[in-house]
Amino acid sequence: MGRFVYVKDVECKLGSTNKTAYAFLCYDVAAASDENYKTIANAKKFSKKKLKEKHSEFHKIFESSGTFIIISSLPFKRKEILNVYYNRLIVEQYFDLGKGMSRLIPLRVHSEERVLGHLLICQIAATINLYVQKALEQSYNNSVELYLGLRNQKCTVYSTRIITSEAQSSATILYDKFKIEYPNYFDKQGDKLQAHNSLPKTLSDDEA
Repeated sequence: MGRFVYVKDVECKLGSTNKTAYAFLCYDVAAASDENYKTIANAKKFSKKKLKEKHSEFHKIFESSGTFIIISSLPFKRKEILNVYYNRLIVEQYFDLGKGMSRLIPLRVHSEERVLGHLLICQIAATINLYVQKALEQSYNNSVELYLGLRNQKCTVYSTRIITSEAQSSATILYDKFKIEYPNYFDKQGDKLQAHNSLPKTLSDDEA
């Protein structure tokens, strides 16, 4: 991670049943510095009178900056807890994409094999979604627009040629980013297709 974080673990009790849990008290040195710097920069905007009024508020920020608590039901080692915590964030991202764009729920299947197959397909879709978002540095909604642009990619099929329609701007963004070639037309030669990037010649009536 490249950051210095002090961690102390404390056993605690949670809920009405007093279930045993473990609280990991963490202090992030870099985060504390960033929060303090932002607070000081913000304080310069206030008058002396306003600063006195906000004295206790600023004190609480300086006192707690860089600190956070992770609570777990499992007794992880101190050096393990941060990796476990950030892995959990990745899992939550998968669930968010799975339940949203990847259509994880509701499940309209009944057998165990179909449920597992459905989960596998959703997992693959969520992984692709995360990969595309990371590569394009786009938000969730913008990714939807990109996929819609790809879905609307059309072509006209003739007996000897396939002519592609002009791609939408959202689709060309993805083509360019992933270096996907976008031919203007294909010549059909039996079961094979030959791509061409030049403009197609006019088809004869027999070919259309």
